[in-house]
Amino acid sequence: MDLLQSKIYTGNIERLHVAIALRNEKVVLETRLDADDGLHEKYIEYVQDIALKRFQPFDRSTDSDDTMIPDWLYWCSRRHIEWHSETDGLLSEEQNANLGSTEHGYMNIIQHDKLCVTPGITVGYNINVDNSKRAIDVPHYDHDKLYKSVRNSKSCYYNEAIDDNDKTESDDEATARGPCLELIEDFLFCAIRSRTWTSAGMQGVSLAARDGRYQEKEVTQKLWALAGKSFGVTKSEVKKMQQFLIQNKKRIAQENLIGQCSSGHSCKDSAKEELRKIIALESKE
Repeated sequence: MDLLQSKIYTGNIERLHVAIALRNEKVVLETRLDADDGLHEKYIEYVQDIALKRFQPFDRSTDSDDTMIPDWLYWCSRRHIEWHSETDGLLSEEQNANLGSTEHGYMNIIQHDKLCVTPGITVGYNINVDNSKRAIDVPHYDHDKLYKSVRNSKSCYYNEAIDDNDKTESDDEATARGPCLELIEDFLFCAIRSRTWTSAGMQGVSLAARDGRYQEKEVTQKLWALAGKSFGVTKSEVKKMQQFLIQNKKRIAQENLIGQCSSGHSCKDSAKEELRKIIALESKE
């Protein structure tokens, strides 16, 4: 309903209306993708294929074994590429040479253990799961709590007798059911994220503040090749964007500072302070 009532669209509006009209007859997948992130070109197709296999059509009026068929499912990835527009001179000469340049920005690898990254988080609803049930029974978690809350849960299955605390289920039965949260691991990287002074919360924008070792130059070169092949992120286009970000750094920071306290944002003091520093430094130049 939010989509139907919106006055701002991108993409095919007619297709959107058709999809919404069929939401009770077809499997529905909703995937998160923020404006400053990207997904692997095969990611959506891959998740759709898995969903069709696990959301098998069934009729609950028959004696079919629907305990193996979930009402809903989640998918996510735990690793991604980060692109940073780091131009403050805080990296060492070696780090600067290994990770990139001011001209093109900097590539970095992020790998999590039990944490879903935000781009690509997908929730799927099976056929016969009506809109009211979606709103009430399907859990919604922040990306940092999704893995812990859903990965080992059985709450996505229709049979209410199956309880998350039920330890009598056999290993074969558990394997047949499958997890309520599936990890997408078949791609080297599922997502690419940009970390700049446009970022909400300003979290992770500074590469120099990161702990741990930085990758070798050869790894960065391979990341650029992968970004172009799998994400459509080319060096020539990134160079143009980097120039724009640098030229408009102060104005972007000023706009983001206003946005941090707008509806839907947490207005963190740390983020506001970082943006004020950027504005102050750019004002001196």
